[in-house]
Amino acid sequence: MENPSIVTNNLLQQAAHFLSELIQIPTVAGTATESQAASYLLSIANKIGLNSRVVEPQPGKGSFIAHIPGKSEECLLLLSHLDVAPVDHPHNWKYPPFSGTIADETIWGRGAIDCKGLVVVWLVILNLLNNLKIPLQRSVLMIAAADEESGGNLGTKWLIENIPECQKIQCVLNEGGGYPLVFRHRNFITCQTGEKGQILLQANDSPTKTPLPSSAKIEDLYPPSTRRMFEEILPKLVSKRLLPSGITKLYLKYLQKDAPYHLDLDQLLYHTVNFERDNQSTNLRICTMPGTNSEELATAIIYDNSLDKLEWTEISKVDATESPLNNQLYNYIQISLSKFFSNHKIIPHITPGYSDSRFFRQLGIPTYGFFPLLPDAPLTSQHGDNESLPFVTLRKAIEILFDIVTRFCL
Repeated sequence: MENPSIVTNNLLQQAAHFLSELIQIPTVAGTATESQAASYLLSIANKIGLNSRVVEPQPGKGSFIAHIPGKSEECLLLLSHLDVAPVDHPHNWKYPPFSGTIADETIWGRGAIDCKGLVVVWLVILNLLNNLKIPLQRSVLMIAAADEESGGNLGTKWLIENIPECQKIQCVLNEGGGYPLVFRHRNFITCQTGEKGQILLQANDSPTKTPLPSSAKIEDLYPPSTRRMFEEILPKLVSKRLLPSGITKLYLKYLQKDAPYHLDLDQLLYHTVNFERDNQSTNLRICTMPGTNSEELATAIIYDNSLDKLEWTEISKVDATESPLNNQLYNYIQISLSKFFSNHKIIPHITPGYSDSRFFRQLGIPTYGFFPLLPDAPLTSQHGDNESLPFVTLRKAIEILFDIVTRFCL
């Protein structure tokens, strides 16, 4: 006989209601409306007795913070964000994107997955910890930050520099992973362990308009997360003996042949290089895997493609980041997932996009992206049309993440 879920039907309905109302606050990136959402969370937190507050470095850019103390001041941060991506084609949506419609046991609207769904999951977990009076060894800190979709400078970055609780963070759980994948009928779910870096160089074109290569050949570099991913997915012969060769990529494509959706292997597993030209200049954009010196790589690409006669200027640079795999929190993610989905395994991955996780990894704080979206949520679902979160997925996310949090903090 199965143990009853800690997430009762009443609690699930309450969580769905919170998410619906949060979606109805249109905190679109660039509109400085996050304070409205943060104040809404504060009103809920006050009713359920959580120690919480809203901080606002600039008008409209409010972040919500809640804290449950443990015996130690060292804490696990449960991170999320309040702003959402713009809606490009609202007429393509089944329900209005900011209606927060609840239909077919699903909550519909922009932010349901990225990232207001996770905001509500963390709020429910803090409520459970508070109500159950669980004696925690480590403290638990929740942040629902402003400004993530616009770079994070007025959200997480500012909070790290200005609020004292951030000095006690030991590990972080955030968005960025939790997507199911199928490789030759074997089930996996991603855990984001790092993010690619990016360097953008610009050159004024010479009068002769130097021809640009269609692509650039660069040596593949596999950081620990990618190597572990290969080891989990590929047969030992391929992962250990043929990893540096192109056979690896071909074999992964073959394993995805019957999958419901496919990974973009170049984006997730390799450096990518793009040359772009407009009327005045040429841009060289390189997305790098962790462990790479981006300046040296850019120089090599420029010389290998005979573009060294152009004068190149660095426009921007973001370093790649990666968290260790031999971490207690990462181990608990696998243990907790196996408890609820015994036929799924964790695979670490480096994502091409950026999240607030990078601010903590840059400080050496282990940070993992894991919002379990089972049984079916493609990697590209968070910014798409008809963003939605089914009740069954919301329930499982609360159960799994509550299990992870209590394992780590008890």
